[in-house]
Amino acid sequence: MRWCAGVLALAACGIARAAGAQTIPVRVGGQASSLVGVPLQLPVEVDMSGRSEKLGSFALELRWNPAVLQFVSGQNGNFGDVTANEEPSAQGVLRLGGGIASDAGGVVGLGVGSFKAL
Repeated sequence: MRWCAGVLALAACGIARAAGAQTIPVRVGGQASSLVGVPLQLPVEVDMSGRSEKLGSFALELRWNPAVLQFVSGQNGNFGDVTANEEPSAQGVLRLGGGIASDAGGVVGLGVGSFKAL
């Protein structure tokens, strides 16, 4: 059987509070590889651990190679409701945004994307 490894690039992430010149880690968790035709779940996380700032809102664009991965669906993480523009997903682009009133610290799960390896 053929293996397919897909990499999602986090093209942009806006944080509501100023972060100075420091980088806020945004990552795709889980294992980003699967057998062809087998679905995989990829959580998107922001690591606010050890920071005085908290995540209050975000704007994020995910990019992947549509020749090797197909977006199937998405679910909210522990951050709250996330708005998704899924229209360009056939071209390997997914735009996400969200905000919460209470802000979030530590490792924040923005959502979980379900993809199928092609």
